[in-house]
Amino acid sequence: MQCTCKALTMSAIGWNCIRSNNTCQLFYNYFTGDTGLTSLTNITFKFQQFPNRSLSTTKTVAMVTSNDQMTTLGETTQAPSSLLCNITTASLPSNNWTLFTTTYRGTHAGNTSLIFYFVASPSYNWYFDDASVKDSVGNEKFINGNFDNSTTLVGWTDGYNGVCSYNYGLTTSNYYSANTSYYDSCTLGVIWISQNFIGSVGELYNISFRLYLNKVSSPSSFDIAQMNLSIV
Repeated sequence: MQCTCKALTMSAIGWNCIRSNNTCQLFYNYFTGDTGLTSLTNITFKFQQFPNRSLSTTKTVAMVTSNDQMTTLGETTQAPSSLLCNITTASLPSNNWTLFTTTYRGTHAGNTSLIFYFVASPSYNWYFDDASVKDSVGNEKFINGNFDNSTTLVGWTDGYNGVCSYNYGLTTSNYYSANTSYYDSCTLGVIWISQNFIGSVGELYNISFRLYLNKVSSPSSFDIAQMNLSIV
């Protein structure tokens, strides 16, 4: 049940419930090379079926790698409650700050929420810093995006789903700019942190943020940390 709750919170389309070590492996896409389901001991596969809906408009993008790694994600014009990106240990180098950028074209006027979901694992935890949303002329829409304006989460709201009453929040142990970042090492639930801004229909918003995937031990094949970004 805990695995299913985590999967639905993270908008996964399928998930393996691994009973031998009480972990959960989430899936977000399938590809033509998939060979199908394989029966494994102590693992249960589940999936959800979504109603038909129109597809979002996505641009082809490229990954740029340098000393300060950067990944550019696609533009989306999908309706509210859409998943902007999914990042896992398979797509992100560990022990290094990586800058992510994407764009979102507003679909409704008024309150718009950007929600960052984090799932840590026994071998990986997360650091999150320098979140920004700017409109087409460069006006910053976020408050305290680098977490340095206060010892509390000014401008932000956070919480968790599952069993996760500690091991997340502000930290000074690892950060990209100034002296503070947001941290998650909770392995039994999903941590979320969000901020609202006033959006406009048709306005193109530039979204950026930095992640640090902290590898603390050698992972098993099922030891996967994940991060999702959704807009509502």
